[in-house]
Amino acid sequence: MSHYNRPDGTKMTKKSSFELPVDERESYLKSLPAEAGRTQGFSSRVTPLSRWEVISLDYWADPRKTAEWALEMISTIGMARYQREFLRNWKVSTQSPFFPEYLARGGDEAFVRIFKAVGSVTPLVAGLDFGRRRPSCVAMQANPRKTRLYVLREWLPQSIGARAFYQVVAWLFGALGKDNIEAEGLKHILDLERAAAEGKGPKVPWFHGRIPWQRFAGSEALRTQELTSDTEQQRVLDVWQAAGHPLGVWVESVDARVLIMRHLLRPWPANSSPYILIDKWCTNVRAAFSGGYTFVRPTKLNPEPNKPHKDGFYDNVMDALMYGAANIIDIKRPDLGGPEPKVELVPSEEKKEDVKSKGTYSRAEQVVKKPESFSTPFGELATEPGVYNRDEGVWS
Repeated sequence: MSHYNRPDGTKMTKKSSFELPVDERESYLKSLPAEAGRTQGFSSRVTPLSRWEVISLDYWADPRKTAEWALEMISTIGMARYQREFLRNWKVSTQSPFFPEYLARGGDEAFVRIFKAVGSVTPLVAGLDFGRRRPSCVAMQANPRKTRLYVLREWLPQSIGARAFYQVVAWLFGALGKDNIEAEGLKHILDLERAAAEGKGPKVPWFHGRIPWQRFAGSEALRTQELTSDTEQQRVLDVWQAAGHPLGVWVESVDARVLIMRHLLRPWPANSSPYILIDKWCTNVRAAFSGGYTFVRPTKLNPEPNKPHKDGFYDNVMDALMYGAANIIDIKRPDLGGPEPKVELVPSEEKKEDVKSKGTYSRAEQVVKKPESFSTPFGELATEPGVYNRDEGVWS
């Protein structure tokens, strides 16, 4: 290795990208924006309303900050801090991702799909977390073998009573008519409908009640919560029970459901698909996997923590996902690969043009590249899922 001087005159080790480990070198190359080194590192824009001119300077505006300088920064402060502090990528967390397998095995490009139909053989499942400020619902479905998980939809309202949360979730699954929903729930339904009309969310309700649905939650369902904005309180479990939709409560350890999720994120065979596939509208689930859901910060007493960080947002949506997955995925059953038995499919929404992947309730905006082809339990598809024709045995 050779040395050269930093701008302040101190010595700095010069590393070429070929002297870094392969994964670190690839991460560095992917982190650079397209204009890196091609522009002067200066840009400006005028805000549409206030007409302020906003000027941005990138680090390569300083000719002394070359690619070698960037590599030195990465080796010193790490890729996450480099992304945030020098590329202004605030979607990246400075803490360690709890499920690094997601990004290591391709991230959104590998795991994200566009689902326009759901199977009618296995039930739909609502994974539920009853956080006081951010309750979460994640809709999912397992394949007939219970070896692959399809994450179809998500909903993360804010400051909602237990009864209104139940009513909106039941409406989203096609199990409750809008006429039976109280005022608090109707406000949230209006937000969902507005988001769908503006192309910022999926069509609602998600499903039309043709397929039975199951509900799974954690031990917080045994906790007493406010039914509405009034002071009346009741156990969440009793709210759902009284409405005729009882909950299955997950009482096993956190490690058990984490094990199931890591099982789904394991490498998959060539010419197959990942064991967990996520719809493009599940922006918060994707952001959680991409670094939002992290380990707790290390301390001197616990330098290598093994518990997730409870931030009241990403941990809620991930708990909802894991409650459902833990109850419907069979980790003891081997995945045989190849197409599964043909089944009839029920369209979940009208076919429409793809829109930019932007969720109403997301902290991050991400664009998903549509894959050319991928496998499903029902066969190999050349494009995104459409409607399955049982008589002809083909997708249309």
